[in-house]
Amino acid sequence: VPASEAVLRRTVQDALGPLVLAYSSWLGGFGDDWGLAIASNATGIYIAGVTASRDFPPASVSSPRNDAFITKLSADGKSLVYTVFFPVGLGLTNADPMDSDYLRYLGMAVDDKGSVYLAGCTNSREFPVKNAFQPTYGGDRDGFVLKMFPSGKGLVYSSYLGGSGGDWCCALALDSSGIAHLCGYTASSDFPVANPFQSRPRGSGD
Repeated sequence: VPASEAVLRRTVQDALGPLVLAYSSWLGGFGDDWGLAIASNATGIYIAGVTASRDFPPASVSSPRNDAFITKLSADGKSLVYTVFFPVGLGLTNADPMDSDYLRYLGMAVDDKGSVYLAGCTNSREFPVKNAFQPTYGGDRDGFVLKMFPSGKGLVYSSYLGGSGGDWCCALALDSSGIAHLCGYTASSDFPVANPFQSRPRGSGD
C-alpha cells in the first residue's frame, strides 16, 4: 500500500472511529454470478445482477440460465425475501465481465414503497413484457426497462426499448413522481425519438 494511501486510511479511521463490518454474505450458485447494482430502503437490501448459475438461490432449474436477477434481502442482511429472474440470453457462461456489454450495463432504483425499477439489455425474444411502450423485440439486442410490485410477485410494466441495431440501457434514475429516466447507447438509426433535441443519429453509435 503506498504510504500516502496508508496515511489516508488512518486519517479516515481516526475520524470515524473503529470500523466494524455490520454483515457480509455470499450470493450466487455454482456458475458465474455478478452483482452490478445495489439499493436499500427501510424494508431491505436490493441487489441486481446477472447469473449463469442453475442453482442461484432460492431454487434450482434444469435448463441453462442466462438471466438478470433482482434479489431482496432483509434489512439486517440475514434472510432472502425474494429473487426474481428475467431472461437476457447473451451467453454468460465463461464471459469476462470486463468485456461483456451485458454485464457492464445495468441500472436499478427502488422507490419509497419498495418497487424496483431495472434497466439493461437483452437479446431474448422471451423477455416478459407488460403494459409495454415497445412490446416487440427490435433486433440485434435491445434495451429493456421494467417496474416490479413491492412484493416482487409481479410486473407493473416492462418494455423493450430499441431499434433494428444494437441498443443498451446503461443507467436509470427516478424523479419525484416515480417516472423512470433512462440513458444508454444505440446503434439503431430507427431508435424511437419524441420531441428530440437531435432527431437523427450522427455516427455509428450515439
